[in-house]
Amino acid sequence: MPSVARHRPSGSIIIVVDDDDDIRETVREALHTEGYETAGACNGLDALDQIRASPELPSLILLDLMMPTMDGWEFLHNLEQDAEMRDIPVAMMSAHPSAQGALDSDPEKCGFTRLLLPKPLDFTRLLSFVRSTHLAGVLQRQDKP
Repeated sequence: MPSVARHRPSGSIIIVVDDDDDIRETVREALHTEGYETAGACNGLDALDQIRASPELPSLILLDLMMPTMDGWEFLHNLEQDAEMRDIPVAMMSAHPSAQGALDSDPEKCGFTRLLLPKPLDFTRLLSFVRSTHLAGVLQRQDKP
């Protein structure tokens, strides 16, 4: 039986998905200092479980690509397959030089992904992206009846 998509409004929480505890918590702390609500996940499977259990969709996902259990690429595939979650903005974080090449060679693979944030992270760029994405989401929610 096909699943029926339920409507879940987009919330204001940002999910930081990274298997490196220090990176995940540093990003969360920086966002918290700027006034954003965050959640952390140590891999893609953990993030999917959190999103599915939440009554609201996150406003943004900051996603590491190289992780155990479920890496960023598999997470993106799962997100794309779910009608409720496919439009959540995602910024990929990676130190691997081939990440940008993969995006450039197949832009449709991650069409909903807005940005690749190279590691080590530039927090000015990260916060600028978060602000613009969060503002766009707030404006989009205000336009909906």
